[in-house]
Amino acid sequence: MNSLLMRHACLAVVIGIIALAANGTTVRRMSLEDIRDSATAVIVADVIDSTTRFGATGMPWTDYHVRIAEILRGRGNAGEIRTLSFAGGGPLDAGIAGVPRLTAGSRYLIFLDDTPGRPVPAVGWGQGIFRVLSDRVISVDGAQLVIGQDQALHRLRDNTSSHMGRSRRRLAEPIARNADGSVALLLPRRKAAALASSRGATLDDLRDFIRRTDQ
Repeated sequence: MNSLLMRHACLAVVIGIIALAANGTTVRRMSLEDIRDSATAVIVADVIDSTTRFGATGMPWTDYHVRIAEILRGRGNAGEIRTLSFAGGGPLDAGIAGVPRLTAGSRYLIFLDDTPGRPVPAVGWGQGIFRVLSDRVISVDGAQLVIGQDQALHRLRDNTSSHMGRSRRRLAEPIARNADGSVALLLPRRKAAALASSRGATLDDLRDFIRRTDQ
Protein backbone atom coordinates (compact mmCIF):
# COMPACT_ATOMS: atom_id res chain seq x y z
CA MET A 1 0.00 0.00 0.00
CA ASN A 2 2.80 2.40 0.91
CA SER A 3 4.48 1.65 -2.38
CA LEU A 4 1.27 2.40 -4.28
CA LEU A 5 0.80 5.69 -2.42
CA MET A 6 4.38 6.67 -3.18
CA ARG A 7 3.88 5.96 -6.86
CA HIS A 8 0.72 8.07 -6.93
CA ALA A 9 2.49 10.88 -5.12
CA CYS A 10 5.40 10.81 -7.57
CA LEU A 11 2.98 10.81 -10.49
CA ALA A 12 1.19 13.86 -9.08
CA VAL A 13 4.50 15.68 -8.73
CA VAL A 14 5.46 14.82 -12.30
CA ILE A 15 2.10 16.03 -13.64
CA GLY A 16 2.54 19.27 -11.71
CA ILE A 17 5.99 19.82 -13.18
CA ILE A 18 4.70 19.20 -16.68
CA ALA A 19 1.75 21.57 -16.18
CA LEU A 20 4.06 24.32 -14.98
CA ALA A 21 6.39 23.79 -17.92
CA ALA A 22 3.48 23.86 -20.36
CA ASN A 23 2.23 27.16 -18.97
CA GLY A 24 5.58 28.89 -18.61
CA THR A 25 7.83 27.77 -21.42
CA THR A 26 9.47 30.74 -23.09
CA VAL A 27 12.08 30.19 -25.78
CA ARG A 28 13.97 32.88 -27.66
CA ARG A 29 13.37 32.73 -31.39
CA MET A 30 16.75 31.97 -32.96
CA SER A 31 17.96 32.86 -36.42
CA LEU A 32 19.10 30.07 -38.70
CA GLU A 33 22.67 31.36 -38.32
CA ASP A 34 22.38 31.20 -34.51
CA ILE A 35 21.09 27.64 -34.70
CA ARG A 36 23.94 26.60 -36.99
CA ASP A 37 26.65 28.32 -34.95
CA SER A 38 25.36 27.04 -31.59
CA ALA A 39 25.24 23.35 -32.53
CA THR A 40 27.89 21.05 -31.08
CA ALA A 41 27.12 18.51 -33.83
CA VAL A 42 24.84 18.19 -36.85
CA ILE A 43 23.41 14.90 -38.08
CA VAL A 44 20.98 13.54 -40.63
CA ALA A 45 19.15 10.64 -39.04
CA ASP A 46 16.25 8.24 -39.62
CA VAL A 47 13.94 7.53 -36.69
CA ILE A 48 13.62 3.79 -36.10
CA ASP A 49 11.25 3.74 -33.11
CA SER A 50 10.77 5.18 -29.63
CA THR A 51 10.31 4.02 -26.05
CA THR A 52 9.24 5.83 -22.90
CA ARG A 53 10.65 5.67 -19.39
CA PHE A 54 10.69 7.51 -16.08
CA GLY A 55 13.93 9.21 -15.05
CA ALA A 56 15.49 9.18 -11.59
CA THR A 57 13.29 12.12 -10.48
CA GLY A 58 10.11 10.55 -11.85
CA MET A 59 10.10 12.72 -14.96
CA PRO A 60 8.84 10.90 -18.08
CA TRP A 61 11.17 10.78 -21.08
CA THR A 62 10.82 9.57 -24.65
CA ASP A 63 13.90 7.90 -26.13
CA TYR A 64 14.08 7.98 -29.92
CA HIS A 65 16.34 5.41 -31.52
CA VAL A 66 17.78 6.82 -34.72
CA ARG A 67 20.11 5.53 -37.42
CA ILE A 68 22.71 8.04 -38.57
CA ALA A 69 22.55 8.65 -42.33
CA GLU A 70 25.15 11.42 -42.41
CA ILE A 71 27.42 13.39 -40.06
CA LEU A 72 27.63 17.03 -41.11
CA ARG A 73 29.48 18.18 -38.00
CA GLY A 74 31.00 16.25 -35.12
CA ARG A 75 32.09 12.67 -34.65
CA GLY A 76 30.39 9.43 -35.63
CA ASN A 77 29.75 7.12 -38.54
CA ALA A 78 26.92 6.54 -40.97
CA GLY A 79 24.82 3.54 -39.91
CA GLU A 80 25.47 4.13 -36.22
CA ILE A 81 22.45 3.81 -33.90
CA ARG A 82 21.98 6.59 -31.33
CA THR A 83 19.39 7.38 -28.69
CA LEU A 84 18.01 10.92 -28.44
CA SER A 85 16.06 11.63 -25.24
CA PHE A 86 13.20 14.15 -25.13
CA ALA A 87 11.31 15.20 -22.00
CA GLY A 88 7.67 14.11 -21.80
CA GLY A 89 5.71 11.17 -23.11
CA GLY A 90 4.93 8.13 -20.99
CA PRO A 91 1.62 6.30 -20.36
CA LEU A 92 -0.27 9.60 -19.97
CA ASP A 93 1.31 10.99 -23.14
CA ALA A 94 2.51 13.92 -21.08
CA GLY A 95 3.86 16.70 -23.26
CA ILE A 96 5.87 19.83 -22.47
CA ALA A 97 5.37 23.00 -24.46
CA GLY A 98 8.03 23.47 -27.10
CA VAL A 99 9.26 19.86 -26.95
CA PRO A 100 8.79 18.33 -30.41
CA ARG A 101 7.79 14.78 -31.18
CA LEU A 102 9.55 12.82 -33.91
CA THR A 103 7.85 10.35 -36.25
CA ALA A 104 9.13 6.81 -36.78
CA GLY A 105 10.19 6.26 -40.39
CA SER A 106 10.94 9.95 -40.98
CA ARG A 107 14.32 11.54 -41.67
CA TYR A 108 15.52 14.61 -39.78
CA LEU A 109 18.37 17.09 -39.91
CA ILE A 110 19.23 17.81 -36.28
CA PHE A 111 21.46 20.55 -34.86
CA LEU A 112 22.49 18.90 -31.60
CA ASP A 113 23.16 20.52 -28.24
CA ASP A 114 24.97 18.10 -25.92
CA THR A 115 24.43 20.12 -22.72
CA PRO A 116 23.60 17.52 -20.01
CA GLY A 117 20.05 17.44 -18.70
CA ARG A 118 18.45 19.41 -21.51
CA PRO A 119 14.78 18.51 -22.16
CA VAL A 120 15.51 18.50 -25.90
CA PRO A 121 18.87 17.36 -27.33
CA ALA A 122 18.68 19.98 -30.09
CA VAL A 123 19.42 23.69 -30.25
CA GLY A 124 16.57 26.00 -29.20
CA TRP A 125 14.05 23.48 -27.82
CA GLY A 126 13.46 21.97 -31.22
CA GLN A 127 14.21 24.99 -33.41
CA GLY A 128 17.26 23.01 -34.52
CA ILE A 129 15.23 20.06 -35.84
CA PHE A 130 14.23 19.95 -39.51
CA ARG A 131 12.32 17.26 -41.36
CA VAL A 132 13.94 16.07 -44.59
CA LEU A 133 11.41 15.39 -47.34
CA SER A 134 12.10 14.12 -50.84
CA ASP A 135 12.21 17.57 -52.43
CA ARG A 136 12.64 20.01 -49.54
CA VAL A 137 13.49 20.54 -45.89
CA ILE A 138 11.02 22.09 -43.44
CA SER A 139 11.34 23.03 -39.78
CA VAL A 140 9.76 20.67 -37.26
CA ASP A 141 6.99 23.22 -36.64
CA GLY A 142 6.10 23.20 -40.35
CA ALA A 143 7.75 26.49 -41.35
CA GLN A 144 9.16 26.49 -44.88
CA LEU A 145 12.86 26.90 -45.65
CA VAL A 146 13.55 28.62 -48.96
CA ILE A 147 16.47 29.90 -51.03
CA GLY A 148 15.75 33.48 -52.02
CA GLN A 149 16.79 35.54 -55.00
CA ASP A 150 19.77 36.61 -52.89
CA GLN A 151 20.85 32.92 -52.75
CA ALA A 152 20.54 32.99 -48.95
CA LEU A 153 18.61 30.56 -46.77
CA HIS A 154 15.39 31.96 -45.26
CA ARG A 155 12.73 30.59 -42.92
CA LEU A 156 9.12 31.55 -43.56
CA ARG A 157 6.41 31.49 -40.92
CA ASP A 158 2.86 32.82 -40.98
CA ASN A 159 1.58 35.67 -38.86
CA THR A 160 -1.14 33.82 -36.95
CA SER A 161 0.68 32.67 -33.81
CA SER A 162 3.92 31.72 -32.11
CA HIS A 163 4.83 28.02 -32.23
CA MET A 164 6.74 27.84 -28.94
CA GLY A 165 4.54 27.21 -25.90
CA ARG A 166 1.45 29.35 -25.58
CA SER A 167 0.65 31.79 -28.39
CA ARG A 168 2.13 35.18 -27.64
CA ARG A 169 -0.04 36.91 -30.24
CA ARG A 170 -3.05 35.92 -32.30
CA LEU A 171 -4.66 37.89 -35.10
CA ALA A 172 -8.44 37.69 -35.43
CA GLU A 173 -8.18 37.45 -39.22
CA PRO A 174 -5.16 37.46 -41.54
CA ILE A 175 -4.69 40.73 -43.41
CA ALA A 176 -4.45 38.90 -46.73
CA ARG A 177 -4.66 35.43 -48.19
CA ASN A 178 -2.95 33.80 -51.15
CA ALA A 179 -4.87 32.56 -54.18
CA ASP A 180 -5.04 29.05 -52.68
CA GLY A 181 -6.57 30.39 -49.46
CA SER A 182 -3.44 30.08 -47.32
CA VAL A 183 -2.36 32.93 -45.05
CA ALA A 184 -0.20 35.53 -46.80
CA LEU A 185 3.09 36.10 -45.02
CA LEU A 186 3.93 39.50 -43.57
CA LEU A 187 7.48 40.33 -44.63
CA PRO A 188 9.62 43.48 -44.61
CA ARG A 189 9.78 45.01 -48.09
CA ARG A 190 13.47 44.17 -48.55
CA LYS A 191 12.97 40.54 -47.54
CA ALA A 192 9.83 40.24 -49.67
CA ALA A 193 11.88 41.35 -52.69
CA ALA A 194 14.61 38.80 -51.93
CA LEU A 195 12.00 36.03 -51.75
CA ALA A 196 10.04 37.04 -54.82
CA SER A 197 11.56 34.18 -56.84
CA SER A 198 12.38 31.81 -54.01
CA ARG A 199 12.47 28.03 -54.19
CA GLY A 200 12.19 25.37 -51.55
CA ALA A 201 15.47 24.58 -49.75
CA THR A 202 16.84 21.06 -50.16
CA LEU A 203 19.22 19.02 -48.03
CA ASP A 204 22.06 20.06 -50.35
CA ASP A 205 21.26 23.70 -49.57
CA LEU A 206 21.43 22.97 -45.84
CA ARG A 207 24.75 21.16 -46.30
CA ASP A 208 26.19 24.26 -47.99
CA PHE A 209 24.74 26.48 -45.26
CA ILE A 210 26.47 24.42 -42.54
CA ARG A 211 29.80 24.21 -44.35
CA ARG A 212 30.11 27.99 -44.64
CA THR A 213 31.29 28.17 -41.02
CA ASP A 214 33.06 24.80 -40.87
CA GLN A 215 35.60 25.41 -43.63
